Amino acid sequence: MLLDSGYIDVERTDNAVMIQNSGETQDLENQFRNQLQTKVQNFFSENAIGGIALNQHDFDEEVLNFAETYSITYGFAQLVMTYLATDEALVIEEVLEMKASEIIAELDLEYGQYLSQYRNQREADAEQIKNGMVNALKQKVEQHRDAVEQGTKTQPDVSG
Repeated sequence: MLLDSGYIDVERTDNAVMIQNSGETQDLENQFRNQLQTKVQNFFSENAIGGIALNQHDFDEEVLNFAETYSITYGFAQLVMTYLATDEALVIEEVLEMKASEIIAELDLEYGQYLSQYRNQREADAEQIKNGMVNALKQKVEQHRDAVEQGTKTQPDVSG
């Protein structure tokens, strides 16, 4: 269900599922949460997905304080803080007025540009390596042809 709905991105290594529950007793609550956390972790492992299952005790204090300060959810606080970290000129209050989908779109643009730059550099590097290999092969072929023309190259024994 998480995969099919798109909540988990199989190509990313930073997926996270937050588990928060309540129960009749603290023991039952902890037992259920631990079972669910184990099931999620096993699901990630069995399906080769990079991700973790967080429970309410795994919260980052900085994010938790940010969420409490601005009366927003923990997940939205993480999203806002991630976006704010991309540009010092961003204003917290303006970002808080944005929808999560808008922030995600902006992050996609920010990281998309970075990824595009990275991809272009990798492609340029690969092209340079390819050209070097092609030139080395052409040089070997040319040396072989020269040796044949000069009579210094003989047919190898292929009789086995």
